[in-house]
Amino acid sequence: MQLRRAVARLRPTAREPFLKLQAFPAEQAQVDWAHFGQVAVGRARRTLSCFVATLSWSRALYLEFFFDQTMENFLRGHVHAFDEWSGQPRIILYDNLRSAVLERRGNEIHFNPRLMELCAHYHFVPRPCQVRAGNQKGRVERAIRYVRESFWAGRSFTTLAECNRQALLWRDQVAHRRNWPGDDTRTVGDVFAEEQPRLLPNPRILSQLIWSSLCGRRRRSMSASISTIIRSRPKAVGRQLTLVASDTQVRILEVPRRSPATSALTTVISWCWIRLIGKRF
Repeated sequence: MQLRRAVARLRPTAREPFLKLQAFPAEQAQVDWAHFGQVAVGRARRTLSCFVATLSWSRALYLEFFFDQTMENFLRGHVHAFDEWSGQPRIILYDNLRSAVLERRGNEIHFNPRLMELCAHYHFVPRPCQVRAGNQKGRVERAIRYVRESFWAGRSFTTLAECNRQALLWRDQVAHRRNWPGDDTRTVGDVFAEEQPRLLPNPRILSQLIWSSLCGRRRRSMSASISTIIRSRPKAVGRQLTLVASDTQVRILEVPRRSPATSALTTVISWCWIRLIGKRF
């Protein structure tokens, strides 16, 4: 027994080799959710999650806090990140979370169809990591740890909007001013300024499909409110309308009668500005 212990100490341990992954500018981003415990909201306690996206080459960050990890917030985080970056990378790397992957059997992957709709609109390719291979998305994992240690520690806020305002301010004043891992003489912000023109340009308009995806679950009182708005405009009665919505706006559109039903041309019937955030429908 003592001989075996001595040999075990002297025998070299087998370590799994890892290949350092390199990315070209504007080629790849990595996205993941991070849990930040619970916070008090009035008399209730809500679970707080953070959507984190980082560009693999420049390490530029986007982070946004939500009270849940619904598919709507997952898509909304992408859209807001692309708006902040004024573009999007060609590939986005995910963990095998349900918002991205519904089912996986070996290399056969069934992606979430709502994520695929977003990919088709913004022209990027989703790519999931291998199962139990978190090292493949190490950049976003390190970014989450950096957010916990540099931003979240000792942070106080009163509303979710205030928390997100502080997060973006911290990103611009602290995270993007840190040294870039590839060259200590440059900052993350400097490298992002070089990478940003190489990103794919954002679509000029947000498609109706994505607007609807960001709307969330339909609820009775919300449907009743929309019906009241439509009845208030007599010209809209009896016409085929399309409702598209985001987290801050609701649009009611009409397909022109002379054009085919599949035509993408629409005429705006009414703009309804409804604050969905903070209201219960």
